[in-house]
Amino acid sequence: MGSASSSTSRAALTRSLLSSDTSNFMRAVIYNEFGGIDKLALATLPRPSLHPGQVLVRVSASSINPIDFKRREGKMKMLVTEQFPIIPAYDLSGSIVAVGPNAEGKFNVGDEVFSRVGSRDASGGTLAEYVAVNVDHVALKPRSVSHEEAASIPLAGLTALQSMRDAGVREGSRVLITGGAGGVGTLAIQIAKHILGASMVATTASGPKADLCRSLGADTVVDYRVAPFETQLPHQSFDVGFDTTGEVVRMCPLIRPGGHIASVAEPPSSSALKAAGLPVGCFMSCIIDCFISGKAEKAAAAAGLDYKFQWMTPSGKDLELLAKAIDDKKIKPVIDTIFPFDQFAQAFEKLEGGRATGKVVIRV
Repeated sequence: MGSASSSTSRAALTRSLLSSDTSNFMRAVIYNEFGGIDKLALATLPRPSLHPGQVLVRVSASSINPIDFKRREGKMKMLVTEQFPIIPAYDLSGSIVAVGPNAEGKFNVGDEVFSRVGSRDASGGTLAEYVAVNVDHVALKPRSVSHEEAASIPLAGLTALQSMRDAGVREGSRVLITGGAGGVGTLAIQIAKHILGASMVATTASGPKADLCRSLGADTVVDYRVAPFETQLPHQSFDVGFDTTGEVVRMCPLIRPGGHIASVAEPPSSSALKAAGLPVGCFMSCIIDCFISGKAEKAAAAAGLDYKFQWMTPSGKDLELLAKAIDDKKIKPVIDTIFPFDQFAQAFEKLEGGRATGKVVIRV
């Protein structure tokens, strides 16, 4: 990051970057009620105001993830208080056009950055022309890739990195990753092998996608369409399992006793929800643990495994690590399709179809 500019020169540059559009408004994708893709609409909204510790980013590209349509469908409304209109998406790549109070010195106006915005960032989601984002959730964009490629990384990359790092993947580990051709899976293979130093990575993918997974670093690719993956791999042969598909129970026999499983796809337990700061009362805790989330935890405990539902935490520092790995050619973005902004509905149709290879990106 460059040194802080004088307040005068920074203000002048901010004005020059904003002068091409003197409007105080922006285009954004929104929804005003829960439901399907038909609830999404393009709208004109006020540009976000900067709060202390934030930077204003002119978004060049965003990517979408399963959490975006699950939230739109109302599947999180019992856990999170929502306020309409909601702007979907959490990933962005773009350029800083203004720096707020208490954020000076970390970034400069004109810096190209990428981010996974936090759920409490004041201006909401990233399918918008401008986003105000906490400066600690921002990192300089990898120099070697486009904004579209950079936007595909934050949520999926942070999820994979934090999940496997917390589960103890290190040099020499043997790792099993389900869903290797998905948005998180394609990055998880690369991060396990080329950043964390796993000696062996196995994954699941349908036949046509096996070559991609191997090219990313997978040593073994199991075609789940031929037979259940747990019947095609030796039992108790992996140190760590990373579940991106909601298949922890089937994964458990493959992990050695004392090993670890991290999941981002199983329903979280009440303790995991409370750890994330979400309000869960006694009655709801009972419902969640008895009827929704208990199977994965019970199966892991019976197999002598450490199991954790993994929450991703926005982190500029972790994004710096991923950016360096991209520029060092250790990992690369994998994109299924890039859609123009006005084809946001088609982008969600692609994502929700469940057959995207890598990430779905929207150019803003």
